[in-house]
Amino acid sequence: MSAGRIWQVRRFKVLIRLLLCFIVVVAVLLATADSAAAATAARTPPEIIDFSADPMVLDDGSSTTYYFEVKNATNVQLVEAGEVIKEITNPPFTSCNGKAKGRTTYQIRTGSSNTFDALLVVWNSAGNQQRRLTLSFATEAKPMIYLIPPVSYEVGDDSQKPEWKEQKTAISPDKPAIGQVVSQYPPPFEKCSKDCNYCLQPGDAAERGFTNRCSDIPCYYSPDEKQYWYCYSRPGTVW
Repeated sequence: MSAGRIWQVRRFKVLIRLLLCFIVVVAVLLATADSAAAATAARTPPEIIDFSADPMVLDDGSSTTYYFEVKNATNVQLVEAGEVIKEITNPPFTSCNGKAKGRTTYQIRTGSSNTFDALLVVWNSAGNQQRRLTLSFATEAKPMIYLIPPVSYEVGDDSQKPEWKEQKTAISPDKPAIGQVVSQYPPPFEKCSKDCNYCLQPGDAAERGFTNRCSDIPCYYSPDEKQYWYCYSRPGTVW
């Protein structure tokens, strides 16, 4: 091999070594910078730069999308109606932004409230911060029925079948006269238990998603609608 060729090979090897050294130095500097940034972030309380949702009013069966941007947080939690739907631990950068799909209205709605809250919570060793959004449902819920109204019946001709009615007048404890209203909670009607305390008409119960009827014994009778009501428990799948 000629002297010129040997010199070119040596020079190429030197350049390769210099390039490798440069790469190592850059990697060390980047790691040091990341460590310094992480240390700085750990000493700085976290900050919520933005937290929003679109849409804020949900149609039946729809869901919203949450958008967030935080800074200096080692932990991020997005809580929708009491349930964590997104969680980030030790994000790779001091500034973190993203989005999360919320649950459907059928999964969120558990009662008669027409609104619910979403909460963004961020924290690190230096402190924590949170921000709240209040969203609503486009369709308002019908009021839930928790109390069993008192019922009564009319005393009339023996051949006439008694009809259960709402109590309208006070009565004397003496023997009632024909046509007088007598108030009572009759034995054939069942009082709903603590774990099954929704006294509803079957149609209204089905509309609300209450499919768990606790008993075939009615808990109330509506004379205007000629409809029996029954005890239902909270549905397994929320509406």
